[in-house]
Amino acid sequence: MKLFYAFGASSLAPHILLEESGLPYILEKVNLDNKTTQKNDYNKITLKSYVPALQNDNGKIMTECSVILEYIANKTTTKQLIAEHDSQVYWQQRV
Repeated sequence: MKLFYAFGASSLAPHILLEESGLPYILEKVNLDNKTTQKNDYNKITLKSYVPALQNDNGKIMTECSVILEYIANKTTTKQLIAEHDSQVYWQQRV
């Protein structure tokens, strides 16, 4: 997997989750001012031109942070990284 990121963007959350997951990945920094990476025009990678974006092993690109987080959590078989929707962990009761 490859995580496209930029400083000061919401790409920090997927980066942390990837570290916690133990899954292999590489990082590619995106310059949001001119929409480039070191190697490519970022507009050719994703038409939305924002980060985070995750490229899976099949070359497909995901661009929504919540979708990326769910994808990483579901790929991780050794840990539960995020609570399942509507679980007791997810909802807290008010006292």
